[in-house]
Amino acid sequence: MEITSKDLIQDLIERTRKNINEVEKFNQLSIEVLNWKKTSEYWSILECLEHLNLYGNFYIPEIKQQIAISKHHESENFKSGWLGNYFAKSMLPKEKLNKMKTFKSMNPAGSMLNKDVLSTFINH
Repeated sequence: MEITSKDLIQDLIERTRKNINEVEKFNQLSIEVLNWKKTSEYWSILECLEHLNLYGNFYIPEIKQQIAISKHHESENFKSGWLGNYFAKSMLPKEKLNKMKTFKSMNPAGSMLNKDVLSTFINH
């Protein structure tokens, strides 16, 4: 799939704004609701967001570093490779939830979490 870089960036900005708006709504919920789990096998709202924060803590600095040292010039068009497409598609929501294992270091289950998780997510 090929798209202009400008359109891709605009799409990403809009998606990010929607995600931030949704997470900001969570600030209205009690800490009990944010930590509620259907069963011990499920993650709470805060655990889901903390999982994303843990990956953000790893990937965001790495992405910034790679951009800083990149020898590639800006391009009018963006074209994803097969590997990028594979990973992007694997992360899209699906009608039937696909369970995935995560690394132990990225698993927030059982953590004592508070609303700081929301702020960290928004800052990322």
